[in-house]
Amino acid sequence: RGSRNALSRPLQSLFRRELSQARWSQLYEDPFYISGKHMTDAVRNASRLDRISRNSPRSSFFQPRKKYYRTSEGTPYVQQNDTHWFVKTFLPEVNKDEFHFTTEQNKLKIKWKDLKQIEHQGRVYSSSENHEKSLEIPQGIKKEDIKIEWNDNTGVLSIPKPRPSVPQHAKGDKLMVMKIPEEGEQSLNVRIEGNQLTVDLENTIIKELGNGPTKSTSKSYTKLQRVISLPEGVKAEDVETNINNGEL
Repeated sequence: RGSRNALSRPLQSLFRRELSQARWSQLYEDPFYISGKHMTDAVRNASRLDRISRNSPRSSFFQPRKKYYRTSEGTPYVQQNDTHWFVKTFLPEVNKDEFHFTTEQNKLKIKWKDLKQIEHQGRVYSSSENHEKSLEIPQGIKKEDIKIEWNDNTGVLSIPKPRPSVPQHAKGDKLMVMKIPEEGEQSLNVRIEGNQLTVDLENTIIKELGNGPTKSTSKSYTKLQRVISLPEGVKAEDVETNINNGEL
């Protein structure tokens, strides 16, 4: 019995989104929530039992409660590797069909609709709410570039990182010019390690001197090496080597 307003107040309290840690654990997470004081008492008692019976294995009941850290519900966070960013959102009460995203200029907008259910005095009450989050992303990333997958109750958006643009002066321009000797036999080795371009040139010249009994052979060997740093964004597959008019 009571007025409609009087009956609605406890229900509004149950659906309040911002709850204390103890209240949240009691309603949604752990029915055996232990406050800080009770936790201290439990650990103290466990230590006392250890001293009493050191040779017997310790009961798991008296093990200190483990802390499990997880992200806040509905708060996107970003991880990355060399090729992708991963926008992850923990959504335990969201149907996958109610999760959507769009891209607008340099914005990634994430939208979802959750459904929370609470049992109170034998009845189940539902609360639905729409949410939207926005994150900045680099220009040029389109919706079709982004892939979505689910890891348990976490939605994961995989965003490819744009390849660094090759500086204009490196496109088709000469990174290095090396004179190739006209005389002799050449051995050329071009390699890229990290951001270093290295060219090794070996040249062997064999000459015959004199005639008849005084005929002799001379042999000379020359090795040259040049090393330069590649411009930012230039990769090994972007580099081509050509020899034209005696030049590398």
